[in-house]
Amino acid sequence: MRFAAIVGAGFNADAGPEVGTIQRQSTYGPFEFEESYPLVQELTDLCFPEGLPPGSDSIEDAMAKAIAEKRYEPLRRLCSKLRRADHYLVPSLLPATGGPKSRYARFFESFEDVEFISFNYDSFVEAFLFRSGQWYPHDGYGPPVLVSASYKVGNDFAPSGRSRCHVYHMHGSLNVCESGWTATSPNAAGIRWLKRKPDTEFLFEPGSNADLFFPWTSPPRPVTGFDPVEARVIAPVPNKAVGLTRKFVVRARNDAVEAIRKAECILSIGYEFSPADRGTYAPLLDELTAPILVICPNASSICDRLRADYARVSWVPLCSTFADWAEAGFPLDGTRPG
Repeated sequence: MRFAAIVGAGFNADAGPEVGTIQRQSTYGPFEFEESYPLVQELTDLCFPEGLPPGSDSIEDAMAKAIAEKRYEPLRRLCSKLRRADHYLVPSLLPATGGPKSRYARFFESFEDVEFISFNYDSFVEAFLFRSGQWYPHDGYGPPVLVSASYKVGNDFAPSGRSRCHVYHMHGSLNVCESGWTATSPNAAGIRWLKRKPDTEFLFEPGSNADLFFPWTSPPRPVTGFDPVEARVIAPVPNKAVGLTRKFVVRARNDAVEAIRKAECILSIGYEFSPADRGTYAPLLDELTAPILVICPNASSICDRLRADYARVSWVPLCSTFADWAEAGFPLDGTRPG
């Protein structure tokens, strides 16, 4: 069966508890800590530790107000948390030689060649797929992305292999930035001028998490610098219309629509289809003909809400966390034809 998987914050939520206590060594001796991917209800304390600003009734309202005032620290706190979670949790959950496999390792082995449609910014899915040889950054995001190799393998190292599956980031990725300008060759006076590229290009810029994608790393810094995180992702705000016009997001959305059309079964894991995301997921659901299995603790209420607007879609609720679904052996009850 050909699958497409829609993943939200709930897909990653069980990663931290499964890894548990992380042990590290410092110059002062051993120390322990825990790491996790945040859920929506945790974003207030994470992004606004001092509390929501006056007049804000939700994290979305507070984030919109902060961005309108060009205060990007709340969004940067979220992005920093996600990068940190990628760094510490992914290596711990990857398949271990001779040891028990994590729930996530079993999932990616059970569902190969899946097209992933992610509403997350993090690298969790592509890092797993990259380590298994199913995904590469130059073609794995849908639109082509320029990659650079680490100095450890030499400047002539070129991309090899093609991605068997893709990760379409509907709200942008922390690892991809847009590049619309370049510099001309020096003129007689030695001056180089900025020149707009014929088409915007996308750069793979994993920053501090380049170790997850070795030998691919951040490219030489362009003359215009790298996009800051607030220009790479769409913040959790009530109205995402402006962000949805970004070139990378548009390309990813168009490719995701094609993936939805071809799928025979859709898995929606840990995604609640928030009304604030309607502008993002509506183009996908408008094309949906395959049954969709919604795996989320409140799956029944999600399906009841969406049936009103998408009555022709076969909604199959499974009220479960990812961890419980994995322990049950990833059942697909109600989605198989016949």
